[in-house]
Amino acid sequence: MMPLILKLENLRLIDDPARGMLVRFVDPTSGKEVKRKVPPGRDPIDYAKSQHELLGLGYSPVKQSGMKLSENVEKYYAELDRHVKNHVEGKNTADNKIRPKRRNIVKSHVKLHILPDLGEMRIDEIKAVHANRLQHKLKENLKGQSIKPVIQTLARMMRFFYHAGLIAHIPFHQEDIERLQNQVTNEARIPSKDEVEAVLCSFDKLWMEVMVRLAAETGMRISEITALTWGDLSRGVIAVERSSVDAQIDKTKSRAGMRQIPLGQKLVAQLAELKLGNSQASDADFLFTNRNGRLFGSSDALRSVLRPALSRAGVEKFGWRGLRRFYINELLDQNIMLNHVQKLVGHELGSNVTEKHYRRVKQQDVLKDEYVISLG
Repeated sequence: MMPLILKLENLRLIDDPARGMLVRFVDPTSGKEVKRKVPPGRDPIDYAKSQHELLGLGYSPVKQSGMKLSENVEKYYAELDRHVKNHVEGKNTADNKIRPKRRNIVKSHVKLHILPDLGEMRIDEIKAVHANRLQHKLKENLKGQSIKPVIQTLARMMRFFYHAGLIAHIPFHQEDIERLQNQVTNEARIPSKDEVEAVLCSFDKLWMEVMVRLAAETGMRISEITALTWGDLSRGVIAVERSSVDAQIDKTKSRAGMRQIPLGQKLVAQLAELKLGNSQASDADFLFTNRNGRLFGSSDALRSVLRPALSRAGVEKFGWRGLRRFYINELLDQNIMLNHVQKLVGHELGSNVTEKHYRRVKQQDVLKDEYVISLG
């Protein structure tokens, strides 16, 4: 009798003296008992557990490697759903922090970009060259910062297929993919102080000016601004406690995102005036709603508030992220301590995100005498 290494509900891991490590299970498709060899290089127990999870989802691990990507995508969706369930139930670990919105975004990557190009390929044939080809094809219609998440989704899918035992090895990693030239998009462009002031002067509706002023003078994300309630305002300080994701209230982007930010006098006065015009509003009511009384989505706020103002002011395009970057750079230019800036904008203390992705270095900043090296 072959030694039993691991016993699970519907699968056994055994050590066959002739064939090596095998997993034994009943194929849910055929009802027949199957023995399958653990692939070279795989940890036998890890592999057995992955096969057990696949069986628990109702899928047969037998002869899957020849199947098309389009025929296996539902398995990946089921894995995403499992992670979302863990998130909702508060069972988050480092490996399964997936919110419902994130799952929907990943599914859209697959449906709109990955399946049309790779859906008819067998999953054991997809290599780095195909990911590179997809990346360059996407470049025709998408901006650089929109392409990277799609390729990351493809890489995660292939890693899932490997851990599920559907392919013998991970065909590529993110670092194997050619890096497209990073381009600063118009939406992320950092406006000058004069440009921001010109935009603020272009509004004839107070609530629109307040929305943009909040972004420029507090560095809040637009998803945080649209989720503000009157109860979040108190004595010149605003409390950031939630965000609006697809016009639905959610937690802040991270734990560090929960914070308090001091407000300038003009902004405090404008908020008081805005509240006076909404005298029936309670602390639980949102500051900003659309004409249907619903929460703004980020794209709706960009389309109906910021972009028309840019046009009126004759200012080159920038987006909500550009205003957040403007705020961060204004603070750093005033030599505010980096950890204080991170606290104000909701970045993890000690992370490199603030300076790596938000800091602007101007050419004139480095044209100084003290930066000249002279040798005898």
